[in-house]
This record gives sequence, C-alpha cells and structure tokens, in this order.
Amino acid sequence: MKYRLTYALVFCLLILVGCTASDGECRKDNVVVMSVSLYKTVFNTEKDAFVSSPTTERMTVRGLDNDSILYHEQMVSTLNLPLRALHNSSSFILQRGFLASDTIVIFHDNVNKFISLECGCFVYHTLKSTTTTTHQIDSLVIENSYVQNVAEKHLRIYYRAN
Repeated sequence: MKYRLTYALVFCLLILVGCTASDGECRKDNVVVMSVSLYKTVFNTEKDAFVSSPTTERMTVRGLDNDSILYHEQMVSTLNLPLRALHNSSSFILQRGFLASDTIVIFHDNVNKFISLECGCFVYHTLKSTTTTTHQIDSLVIENSYVQNVAEKHLRIYYRAN
C-alpha cells in the first residue's frame, strides 16, 4: 500500500512536470535589438578620396528620455541598441571618448508577433529614417531596415576622423 502511494505521487509529479514543459520559444530573449556598426571616414592621400573603414571606439551610450546607460566607456565596434516598442522613435546619446556627444534619433514602425499565451509576443521593427547631430558623426546609413535578428547589421554610423 505504501509503495503504491509513493508510485502514484511520483507518477503525478511526472505528469505535472510534463504538462508545464515549454516549447522552448519562451526561453529566448523577447527584446529585439538593433545592431549598429561604427565606421571612421578619413581622407586617403594616395587615392585622393575619402575612405571609410570599420573602427573600434571608446563609447558611452545612453537612451534619451530615460536613465539607462547602455555602454559606459567600453571599447566597441558594434552597438546593440533596443528600440522602443510603444513609440515610433528611439533616441540615443553617443559619446566617443571625451569628445562632444551626438544624439541620434531612429524613426521606426513596430510589429507585434504573437508567440503563444504563455510567452506573449515579440516586437519587431522596421527602420524608416534617422536624424543626428553632427558634432562627431558624419552620417548614418540604414543597412537593413527590418530589425528581427541581432546577428544582422541594421545601421552604420560614420564618424569623422579627428
């Protein structure tokens, strides 16, 4: 009798654990971020033209309209920036070393992709346009407008050489 009760409890626990198992989709990070590559533009005297190449910079990056510091004096060549899911624009303050900071604004559309009742939804973004101050930044270029995967490059920032 004692063993039957023990087996019944173990069997019930196995059933409960099996029923609560997820399909794995919820374990993924449900925040989709935009990948930004940093480039430096310099004048090449041999080619008599401006040339751009990837660069690594000491960056401090903050979200505008909130207190979040995303990067603090880190050496980076790529930034992963979260876009606002409830607004159609996201703004960031970028400071390269101790030079004057620039503000970039990314205008985007948001699309909710429903996963399941227990997981909720992912928010994907479509980049529409950008604006920036030009203290250090020369220009911004949208490389891939659909933001759904951080492995893709979405935006390029071109810095002027100092």
